[in-house]
Amino acid sequence: MPKLKAKFLLFIFALFVLAAFIFMQGKNSLVNLGEGDWLVVADSGWAGASNGQVVRPGNNLWPVELRYQLKATKPWPWPEIDFWLKFKKACHLSNYSGIKLVITSQQKDEIYVYFMVEDQNLKVLKPLAQKCRLNGKPNQEIFLLFSDFRIPKDWSARTPGFNGDFKWDKVSRLGIHKKGSDKEEGEILINKIQLFNNPRSKGSRIERARPPRHYTSDLTLKPGNYDNEIVISDSGNNPIGPYFYGANWGVWLDLPDKEKTAFLKLKVIRAGGPFMDRYDWRRSKFTFPGNSRELDMVNLDEFVKYCRNIGAEPLIQVSALGDNAQDNAAELLTYLNQEKGYGIRFFEIGNEPFIWHEVHFDRRNYPCSLAEYFEIFKKISLALRSAQDKIDPNLKIKIFAPAIETSWFNWSSLSEEDEQKPVLGRFLKMCKDFEKNKESNPKGIKLIDVLSFHLFPSFKDSPSLKGEVDSSLILESVQTWWNLDYVNKYDSSLPLGKASGVIPALKDTIRNNYPGIELAVTEFNVESKSMVNFDPLTKALYLADLYGIMARSGVNYFMQFCLNSSDQNAALLDDIDNITPLYYPLALFARYFNGNILDVKNTNSERLSIYSCGRQDDIVIMAINKDNFAKKARILLKVKGESDFSLFFPAMSLTCIRIDKNNPSQKAECWEYGREQID
Repeated sequence: MPKLKAKFLLFIFALFVLAAFIFMQGKNSLVNLGEGDWLVVADSGWAGASNGQVVRPGNNLWPVELRYQLKATKPWPWPEIDFWLKFKKACHLSNYSGIKLVITSQQKDEIYVYFMVEDQNLKVLKPLAQKCRLNGKPNQEIFLLFSDFRIPKDWSARTPGFNGDFKWDKVSRLGIHKKGSDKEEGEILINKIQLFNNPRSKGSRIERARPPRHYTSDLTLKPGNYDNEIVISDSGNNPIGPYFYGANWGVWLDLPDKEKTAFLKLKVIRAGGPFMDRYDWRRSKFTFPGNSRELDMVNLDEFVKYCRNIGAEPLIQVSALGDNAQDNAAELLTYLNQEKGYGIRFFEIGNEPFIWHEVHFDRRNYPCSLAEYFEIFKKISLALRSAQDKIDPNLKIKIFAPAIETSWFNWSSLSEEDEQKPVLGRFLKMCKDFEKNKESNPKGIKLIDVLSFHLFPSFKDSPSLKGEVDSSLILESVQTWWNLDYVNKYDSSLPLGKASGVIPALKDTIRNNYPGIELAVTEFNVESKSMVNFDPLTKALYLADLYGIMARSGVNYFMQFCLNSSDQNAALLDDIDNITPLYYPLALFARYFNGNILDVKNTNSERLSIYSCGRQDDIVIMAINKDNFAKKARILLKVKGESDFSLFFPAMSLTCIRIDKNNPSQKAECWEYGREQID
C-alpha cells in the first residue's frame, strides 16, 4: 500500500508539472506580442492624408519605431493615425491583469493603446482602449490595467447592437492611436510590450485631474499686508438664470458616463453643431462633410432620457439645411412632444449658417446671406410654433437663433444695405418687424425667444503672440467679453487693436432691436480648432473667470463645448470617460455658484478675480488667482450684518468658499483647484 500510494502521488505531481508547463508555455507565447506584423492605418480609414512608417531593427522584435506625419484635409480636419500590431493568431489574455509598455517619445503627448477583440453579438472586431500619457523621456514604463480599458464612444455610437462585456479571450491585434494637428510630425519608439499579472497593481494614472482640495478655513482677520481689499454687499434681486450652466453633447459620440455628468449639475445639455444639420432623426444617421458614408448616431430618445435622468433640460438643434427643413422640424417636434410626450421646450434653428458653404461644402458652395437665413429661420420658427400649438398651447417652447459663429464681429458682406450695423442687430430688427406686420403675421406670432451665438477665443495663431502662448496674456484677454474699454491685443477670434465688450454690445443690440429676449452662448471654449495643447491650468482658470463674468453679466444660458470629446484639450470628459482638467472648475461653479449675484468691490482685480452670490442658507465666493504669486486678501462681507476676515489664495488657482449666511463667524468650507490638482 505505501508503494502504491507513493506511485499515485508521483503520478499526480507529474500531471501537475505537465499542466504547469503547458500553462506557462501558453503564457510565455503571449508575452512575445511583438512577433506579429505591424500595419499603418492612416486616419482610421477616413478622408485624411496622414502618413506613417514602421521601422524595425532587422530581425529583432524590439525596438519598433512608429513615425507619423499628420495632415488634415477639407473633408477631414482632425488628422490622426493608427499603428496595428496584428498577431499571428488570436491571443487569450484572460489570465493577465494588464500590459506594460516601455516607450521613448520626443515630446509630452497622449496616445491611445487598444486591443481589437471579437464582439460576441456582431462577430466584428471592437476596440478596448485606454489612454497613456507620454512624458517625452527615454524608456518610460507605462502599466495599463485591463480593468481600466473602455470601448471608445465613437465606436459604440456607430455600432448599435454590440455586446458591452469585455472578453479578453480572442484578441487579434494591438493598436496605437495618435491624434494631433495638421502638419504635426514625430515618432514613438516602443522598446518593449509585455503582459503582466499583478492584480494589486494600481497601473499608470489615467485621468488628468484630481478633485479639488477640500478643507475648512477660519474666518478671522489675520495681521499683515494685503494684496487686495474686497467689499461684498447685497445688490438686490439679480439672480443667476435657472438654466445658466450647460454643455454640448459631442453628438458624434455615445453619451458619456452618467454619474460623472450628473456630478456637474448641468441644467441644460445641447444636441447641436454641424452634424445636427446633417442628422436624419428618423433613422438616427448622419454623414461627415464630403463623405457619403452614413454613420449611426445615438437617437434623440436616449438623449432626452439621459438629460432628464441627471436633471438637465435638453436643447435640440433642428436642421436648417435642405428644401424641406420646416416640415422636417415640425415633424420632429410632433414626434418628441406628441408621440413621445417629452415636453421639450428648447429648440435652436440651424448651426452657424453663415459658414455653411465652408462646413457643408458638399451641399452648398455659396455663402448664405442674412436675408436668406431669415427666410429659412422664419419658416422653421412658424412651423415649430404651429406644431406645438396643435399639441399643447400651454407648453411655451423657446426658440434659439441664429447660433452665429465666432467671427460675427467682422461680417460686412451679408447684405448690401446698412453694412456698418452689426448683423445680429439687423437680424433682430427683421424678427421684430415681422412680428409687427399685421398683413404677414396677423396673429403676432413671436419668432425668437433667445439670441444665441458662439465664441471661441483663439491665441494659437495670434500675430501678437507670435506662436508663444503666454498664460498671463491669455488670462488678461478674458476682458474682451465684458470690458468696453479693453483693447484686444491677443485674441485673434476678435478684431485686434479694438475694444469689443462682447456681452455689453450684445445686450445693447437686444435692447435696441428686440427688447425682452434672452441671451445665450450655445458654444464656447478656448480655441475652436482641435488638439490645441495649451497649459490645461491656463484654460481652466480662463474658463472659471468666464463663468463668473457671464453669471454677473446676466447671460441666461452658457453652454460649454464640449461635454465629451476625443480632444481632451477641449472636453470635460474624453471619449473613454476620463475626467479632464476642465471638469472640476465647471463642477464647482455649477454646484455652488447659483442664487443672487452680490456686488463686489475689489481694489486690485486685474490678477485676482472675485465673484460672489447669495443662496438661501449661505454665501459663496469664487476667487480666481491668475498670478504666479499667492494673494492675501482682506474681505469685508456686508450681508445680514458685517464680518471682516482674510483669506489666502495660492498662485494660479481657483478657490470656492462657502460661508454660512446665518453664522458667518464660523469656519468656511473651501475647495481649492490649481497646479497640484492637474497632473
